Amino acid sequence: MKRNYQQIDQLERYKLRLDLARRLLGNRHSISEPEFSTAMNEVFVVFSDSKEVLKEMERLYETLQIPGKPSTESVFTGFLKSICKVSGLSQKTLNDAYFIKIFNAKN
Repeated sequence: MKRNYQQIDQLERYKLRLDLARRLLGNRHSISEPEFSTAMNEVFVVFSDSKEVLKEMERLYETLQIPGKPSTESVFTGFLKSICKVSGLSQKTLNDAYFIKIFNAKN
């Protein structure tokens, strides 16, 4: 039986992207925590072939360097939406507020 390595590589990339999207979205409640930082540091590797994600990541980094951090929410939302889109996760039924809202039973 002949294996199609290209299909295996595509499936692995898909799984990596889904896992990274899950970790970014799951840890977005505290971007200063190690889990979120680790996931962010993996973005440029896992999404190295996505100009859209890399552009949004650069835009986020630039925004975070500006004193007062204007429009951080919209830039962060754009970054997360690009991660979802390229990972194959549909966000059509969600408005932008869902990318900022977090569930925390402690509050």
